[in-house]
Parts: sequence; C-alpha cells; structure tokens
Amino acid sequence: MGLPLQWLGKALCEREVRILKKVRDIENVQNFVCRYGDYGFVYQYINGKPLSKVKETPEDFFDKLEELLQNLHRRNICYVDMNKRDNIIVGKDGQPNLIDFQISVQIGKYSLGLPAFSKMIQNKLEKADRYHVLKHKRRLKPMSLKPSEWQASYSPSGLIKIHRVIATPIRRLRRKVLKSLHKKQPLIKQ
Repeated sequence: MGLPLQWLGKALCEREVRILKKVRDIENVQNFVCRYGDYGFVYQYINGKPLSKVKETPEDFFDKLEELLQNLHRRNICYVDMNKRDNIIVGKDGQPNLIDFQISVQIGKYSLGLPAFSKMIQNKLEKADRYHVLKHKRRLKPMSLKPSEWQASYSPSGLIKIHRVIATPIRRLRRKVLKSLHKKQPLIKQ
C-alpha cells in the first residue's frame, strides 16, 4: 500500500533473534545459527513433524511441553503463539520442540513501566500459554487430562477472548481478500 515497512521487518527480526539468543541453552527450542541479511535468520533444522500433522504423541508429550513452557516463563518469556499447532514440533525422538518466537515477549519487572502492571500482564500471557497447551492436550490426549486440567482447557482467559473478538473478523476479511486475489490471478498456470 506504498508504506515503507522495511524498518518493521528489521525490528521484528532483531527482536526474535534477541529472544532466541536468551533461550539458546534451553533444550527443544529452535537453535539460532546466524543472521541472514537484514530481515532474516537461520536456525538449526528440527527433525520431526508439526503437532498439526501428528495423530499420536508419546504419553508424556504434553507434560514435557508444559515443562518446556515453564522454562521459558522462568526467564520471563511468554511464548504467546502456543495456539498454532504448527509451531510445536514433535521431534523424531518424541520430544516437543518450539519454533517461531516472532510474537513472543520478554517482560521484565519494569518492562511496562510499573512492576505490578508488568507482572499482571506477564501472568495473563503465561496463563494463555498454559491454556493452549491444555487445549491441545484435550484434543489429542483427552484421557490423560486431570479434572482440573479438563476444566481449564475450556476456560480461555479474558485476554484470549478479547483477541478472538478482534482477530476473528480480521482473519475472515484477510481470507476473503486472498481468495478473491487468487481467483483473479492463480499462482500457477498450466
């Protein structure tokens, strides 16, 4: 639309790389290798499949995913994108791996000005991360849910509800526009 957005791409890339460097010693997180130009980076290949393409996971998969999430939260990093099953890789070894930290955030004591406000936002984002893990667990391993987890898997936070109110109409509009553009100009002509 004619707006220069290179600065935004560069800033988002730098932000994600900064987070990846802070978690590089945590197992099962995409391993940052190097920068690639101004707007990209390379990370080590993870041998496995996205959770969206897997029908069966090891019995302890979601416990290990929760443990991985707790390791991030101990560093004040909220993953924020746990709802996308494509961001969760089931390794060939059956271990959960996380990729795509583009919208993840690190919230320190004074990140948002006031310590109490920063902590409140961090707690809400961490709760949203845990909700999404339980939702995935409910869909793939319902028999392994404890009663408290079952209830929590159906209880999205207020933050998630607000996000849905805003994001759902935008997603629908985007899909309509993309479908319309695709009909007018197919990607591949044979």
